[in-house]
Amino acid sequence: MRLSRVHRDDWTVAGLVPAMYESTFGDDYATAAVMLIEGHGMWLRRSEFLDCINADWEDDAMSVTVNWIGLGRVTSSDAADEVEVLHLAASMASPDVHVSIAWALPRLIPATGYQVLASLAYAAGHALVLGGDQS
Repeated sequence: MRLSRVHRDDWTVAGLVPAMYESTFGDDYATAAVMLIEGHGMWLRRSEFLDCINADWEDDAMSVTVNWIGLGRVTSSDAADEVEVLHLAASMASPDVHVSIAWALPRLIPATGYQVLASLAYAAGHALVLGGDQS
């Protein structure tokens, strides 16, 4: 097994997202958190998010570790919707991050609210088919 630190400039969304899913294998809550972050899309290239990701190469594949507690502490965004996505994702993936859904949901734009519901349904073992106008 070859293990070497991956320089952040070499990361691509196309490589990072599958590696994040791979890191959550067997943990539906963490998988739901990755679904939410990927579906929202705003964080995948932002330094506040990437600072909470550790990536290494193992046997020609990227391996990542997500610092969910660090993501739960991110506050540097002008849009409440964006911050709440990270906080909700972190709370799904880590029992050490606590977020009030009653506080977070009203701060979301409708499309993000649907993404949160779909992620929560996945974490609970259900499929949520989104349809209709999500804007």
